[in-house]
Amino acid sequence: FEEVSEVLHTSGFSCVKSVGQLEGRTFCKDPHCHDLLVFPSSVKSELTNTRLLSDGRLVIQDKSCCVGPWALRPLLADGGDVLMTGCFSAQTVAHVAAVAASAHTQAETHTTVIVCLGEEAQSQTDELQNTLTKLGCK
Repeated sequence: FEEVSEVLHTSGFSCVKSVGQLEGRTFCKDPHCHDLLVFPSSVKSELTNTRLLSDGRLVIQDKSCCVGPWALRPLLADGGDVLMTGCFSAQTVAHVAAVAASAHTQAETHTTVIVCLGEEAQSQTDELQNTLTKLGCK
């Protein structure tokens, strides 16, 4: 958060305390999803041109895509894995991986996120792999 926040400040954005204070070039931490930043919709096009987006340190998506990964967090046991089946974006898979990694209390444990796609999903598989690589997921 600090690194992203610093780049945003350098770009002229200010951090505010709550969603109700959002206007212009401001952002705040979401009260429900701790790794989510909230921006006014008016700055979306401006954010798409930042290096944060091209570097994969900032991903633009609707909050509804972030609630699922955060709902999973309390259910993760140390060393437990996650099996994802269905249709979802690569950003959601990356977010599940990040939330799962942050849920561990023991340094020697890690979570594997296993993604199952249909056999006709080669284009989705390619997009998923490309996006996960860009976002730094292994």
